[in-house]
Amino acid sequence: MHLVLRVKTLAGEVMSPFHLIPRSLTESHSPSLSVVPPKIQKGFGNTKALKGTTITLTAQIMGEPVTNNGWCKDGEDIEEDDRVFVEIGTATTTLTILRATPQDSGKYEVYVENSLGMDQSFAHVDVASKGPSDLSPWLQA
Repeated sequence: MHLVLRVKTLAGEVMSPFHLIPRSLTESHSPSLSVVPPKIQKGFGNTKALKGTTITLTAQIMGEPVTNNGWCKDGEDIEEDDRVFVEIGTATTTLTILRATPQDSGKYEVYVENSLGMDQSFAHVDVASKGPSDLSPWLQA
């Protein structure tokens, strides 16, 4: 059974999917909540891209329930717009940046948290401003 936990306060609203996982009938006749600490099973690596291309960063995540999941750039929460999209699935979260610019370069973070803790992963994104010749130092390494 898939449910959504919705918490609304004066500061805002948070919604998070979670599962009720019933125990077998021999264990109990009532369902119980499965609580698993959050973990980034596989983060994303450092990324180099050309100006104008699409950058896709994906992390494999787990945790029950994941009450908060997000992306930051240089320590600031990333806001979605016409170029920047966040997709949150049951086992992955993906940040997509369309038409990358040098201003998209920086230190990126993905995080997941719930009542049992938090996990995060970091990587750098570098966007070359001119063209393929800007990548030659990276390709030689």
